[in-house]
Amino acid sequence: MFQKIIYPFMQGLRLSIFTFLFSIILDFTISKETLANSLNKNPELYIRGIQANIMNLFVLSPIYYLLLDLLFFDNNNNNFDILKFINLTLTHNILYYIGHKAMHKIKYLNSFHDFHHEFKITVPTNGNAVSISEYNFAYVLPFVIGIVIFRPNSITLSGSVFIISFFNTLIHCHELSKIKWPKFLVSPFDHGVHHKNKSGTYSAPIINIDKLLGGN
Repeated sequence: MFQKIIYPFMQGLRLSIFTFLFSIILDFTISKETLANSLNKNPELYIRGIQANIMNLFVLSPIYYLLLDLLFFDNNNNNFDILKFINLTLTHNILYYIGHKAMHKIKYLNSFHDFHHEFKITVPTNGNAVSISEYNFAYVLPFVIGIVIFRPNSITLSGSVFIISFFNTLIHCHELSKIKWPKFLVSPFDHGVHHKNKSGTYSAPIINIDKLLGGN
């Protein structure tokens, strides 16, 4: 029983450690100029973003991972399931799009998303610099729904979390906005414009649903 609790908690923690270290390394390397400008203008905002990362990634995420493992994972199968991986990742992208749009369009939900839009020109750690309400509603809930539907095992879910976290970090890297990305992907440029002016594009972090639906 002890192992059944410790292993999933640690797996959730490992994913969070990767996400945080990857994003903070990019902050201080590729994004060092943007970071320097941010720290000069508003160092308190960057600190609040790091605090949000710590709460979301190191407090909430391992607990959620443990609970979902105990309740919904297929623990009888240890093989990576590519079909479930694709389904989970697509489900998260679609539901995030719906949730993100709702946070812009529904007045009651606006406050969930206000903190994230304080970051006008973003650095990679801003990808998880969101309120607890937004993290639960737009980041975690899409995974919960996908897990309940598809019943993945740990390695399959970890793959989906990894790829979504990876792209979520990249699209918040301002320096990458100069690189042209395939139109079907959310680019750092597209997401950067959204942060600056709350433009009517709501896709993140991988599939550009706005363009697939006929947007610009």
